[in-house]
Amino acid sequence: MVKNHRVPFKISYLDHGYSEVVGLFHVKKEELVLEFEQNSQFTEGSTSGVQEISLPIGEIESVQFRKKWIGAVIEIEARSMRLLNSVPGAEQGRCELKIKRKHRKEAEHAVSTTRVLISEHRLEELEE
Repeated sequence: MVKNHRVPFKISYLDHGYSEVVGLFHVKKEELVLEFEQNSQFTEGSTSGVQEISLPIGEIESVQFRKKWIGAVIEIEARSMRLLNSVPGAEQGRCELKIKRKHRKEAEHAVSTTRVLISEHRLEELEE
């Protein structure tokens, strides 16, 4: 059974620094879920409403965790650019989720769990 990791993230420096995305990164058995909203410095509250994107485990090429001085980064690379085209700031099938220092441990566990799920999925593909 997979523990449902829930990691808060941010995507900054969108629209030349005038907006940012805040959201939650969820790990489920068959998919990763990005739940987020985009906020602008010029308007109060969300400018996009809450959006949710499901990323099937089989469509994810890799997930990396990088510890930074202040926080950390989760980098998701998809097998297709189309998979991440709805994520603000995503380029060429990749997106970076910035993680605050206090959430680093949970983020590291989430990435580890995701890697295991990707490996298991690839083994199942090979067996078929």
